[in-house]
Amino acid sequence: MLKFITCIFLIAISVMCFANTKSKVLICVAMPEECEGIIEEFNYNKISDNIFENEKSILIITGIGKVNAALWTQYGIDHYNISYIFNYGFVGDNTKKLKLNDIILPEKVMQHDFNMQQEGYVLGQVQGQDKYIFKNNTDLYYKLKLHIPIKKVEYLLTGDRFVPEDLRGIENSVSDMEGYAIARVAYNAKKPVLFIKFNSNDCSFEGVKEYEKDFDNCKKELFKNVKQIIAAL
Repeated sequence: MLKFITCIFLIAISVMCFANTKSKVLICVAMPEECEGIIEEFNYNKISDNIFENEKSILIITGIGKVNAALWTQYGIDHYNISYIFNYGFVGDNTKKLKLNDIILPEKVMQHDFNMQQEGYVLGQVQGQDKYIFKNNTDLYYKLKLHIPIKKVEYLLTGDRFVPEDLRGIENSVSDMEGYAIARVAYNAKKPVLFIKFNSNDCSFEGVKEYEKDFDNCKKELFKNVKQIIAAL
């Protein structure tokens, strides 16, 4: 009985300590290349190989893909007092209208590679889950009062397959491999999430090849703009 009471007491103390810590923004990026220079610029302390912390935020390099993104976003929420989540990174253009390095503010986030339409569901909907499209919290962006040019698209499409097979009805979009997973975890945890993306290529197999040629230039432009955003968080 004494051991049980002691255990409950320690749990209560740890919860109270967590609640009293200053809340921070959780920044999630997929690749180390997407935060080159950022860690040094904002004096992040290295917590582990992929987790960094400073006074205002926690930065986690999740790795590529929905599973990695979901796992590490949940880890950040579980282990830190998080106010909201910010995800940035490279995307591919499905509109055929965006320019290289355009800054993108998508309205909504959904999966493009999860398909149970033959069972009566719509594209991206998981069985047993009514919620399959999540809104980007663009209010967070406008509160930052940034003076950077942005382009708006309707959807951020996420899939473990980077290039969507069918874009009918969702052409006004860009593609990544992590956004939906982050949005789903944030929704379950009742945490706001802001997505700001950077166009690195036309979202086609040919465009992916061009991305490799322009990668160094894209990294420089990404650093220049992300620096302004993180400074304003």
